[in-house]
Amino acid sequence: MIIPDNIKFILNKLNNNGYLAYVVGGCVRDNLLGKNPSDFDVTTSAMPEEIKEVFKDYKIIDNNGEKHGTITVRYNHENIEITTFRYDGEYNDHRHPSEVEFTRNLEEDLKRRDFTINAIAMDINGKIYDYFDGKGDLNKKIVKCVGEPYKRFNEDALRIFRALRFASVLDFEIEENTLEAMYELKETLNFVSRERIRVELDKMICGKAFTKLMRDNRIREVFAQVIPDIKKTFEFNQKSKYHPNDLYIHTLNVVNGVINNYIVKMAALLHDIGKTRCFQSDIKDGKEIYHFIGHQEVSRDMAKDILKGLKYSSDDISKVCFLIEYHDYRFSTNIKSVRKFMKYLPERDSDLLMEYLLSLKHADSIDHTSVTYFDFNIVKENYYKIKNDINECYNMKLLKINGDDLVKCGYSGKVIGEILNDVLDKVINGSIKNDKKELLDFIKKNW
Repeated sequence: MIIPDNIKFILNKLNNNGYLAYVVGGCVRDNLLGKNPSDFDVTTSAMPEEIKEVFKDYKIIDNNGEKHGTITVRYNHENIEITTFRYDGEYNDHRHPSEVEFTRNLEEDLKRRDFTINAIAMDINGKIYDYFDGKGDLNKKIVKCVGEPYKRFNEDALRIFRALRFASVLDFEIEENTLEAMYELKETLNFVSRERIRVELDKMICGKAFTKLMRDNRIREVFAQVIPDIKKTFEFNQKSKYHPNDLYIHTLNVVNGVINNYIVKMAALLHDIGKTRCFQSDIKDGKEIYHFIGHQEVSRDMAKDILKGLKYSSDDISKVCFLIEYHDYRFSTNIKSVRKFMKYLPERDSDLLMEYLLSLKHADSIDHTSVTYFDFNIVKENYYKIKNDINECYNMKLLKINGDDLVKCGYSGKVIGEILNDVLDKVINGSIKNDKKELLDFIKKNW
């Protein structure tokens, strides 16, 4: 492993003062997997006060980590956390130890960690310390708890979601005893803050094995502990000639088909979640037909509540909800159809949202039958043609008239908005030119 110079300095400084020091956890795991680590965690036999003494000539950052054995040293414009070997006391809330005890023993420190693949240390010379066969589990591509899985998950329930995240990102299997404990203890996830869940979820949903993982019956039940509404989609028969798969499998296929971005992935995960509330049937020509009228809006509103509960930012929520609301919007590849849709695009991040929406619509259409497929790249090309043409008008801001012009003509109140929407639609359709005089003349005659 190529250890950064700043980390080498820290290790050498501790070693030269008579203490053991190692890099540990994710950086060692990633190195053994042939990846370039980005974050380096340092652990040492030095007690917190001894760490401060070793680095007394450097700035110590006070971030309340000392009670847990972590001292942050400022060196060469970088904050580097150094943590004393420790073992944890009893866990009273399925999340935090009531106390920590420090030790000089590396094995004791590694024994408290979550998974064998994260319980590997390495010294400055590249020697590996692996007491729990983490290397073997990396080779076997499995996520396995250190020690007894029920104990590990009862200590910290977030580890349940971390196991899912590692399995998804690394494309690993979850070892049977570990998975069984996750399933049995899934309700302890209720003790974990939604912010911490969200961090794991964003990484998990973008993992290359997410949809494969979520086909496992126990894993999907664990996941549903965090998003309960998804449980209603399991084996939900859509009873439609357009949908060969049940609602849950359709959802996974769409998640798998979109670009690898957590906003689009989340929109794909929730795009049809309202269908279970909108399921209706009618009789037509003596046959019963099924449909989901209004499911876009219901799914959007459900997604908003779900994402608020998971403490997503308002910006993320608005993007996801926009994608869900318009994922079933029907347009074709021609300029006029694309222009008509562009009226609904938010001005902020419009290019990004168009890219996201086309990805979602493409993935959604692939998992349908009897749907006319068209090239979304043509839609994209026409979108940019319209966007880059200074003579085009596709939103209110580009109209040659505004509310002030209508006030001068004697209009007031909500009718102003109705008029502007009407003339915008006609400009988009090409029935009126975007010319101030022509627009005002039309309004005077028709309003």
